Amino acid sequence: MRLMTALTATLVLMTPLTMAAGPTAGQEFRIMDQAEITRHLNAMRDLQGEAREQYRDQVYAELRERARQHGYDMPADPPWRRNAPGRGETFRPTGPEEA
Repeated sequence: MRLMTALTATLVLMTPLTMAAGPTAGQEFRIMDQAEITRHLNAMRDLQGEAREQYRDQVYAELRERARQHGYDMPADPPWRRNAPGRGETFRPTGPEEA
């Protein structure tokens, strides 16, 4: 379960945000550089429980502000908080092997 949560967070954080027009037209905006991604993955691997949830929420808030400064809007609630029945639950795709 921790691996699924880490992978989900990684995909969200590593996805480059791009714009067709605007102040960064023709350039790719990376919300995190490779060193930040590495530090984040290590922290997500090492932290557990409430400390991990707090860290993840704090990183999301920081990245949301960074994105805003570059002209991008991110949802107020991180993906792991939206549409989840309980705090800290993550999306689990269903596939043929789980049917």
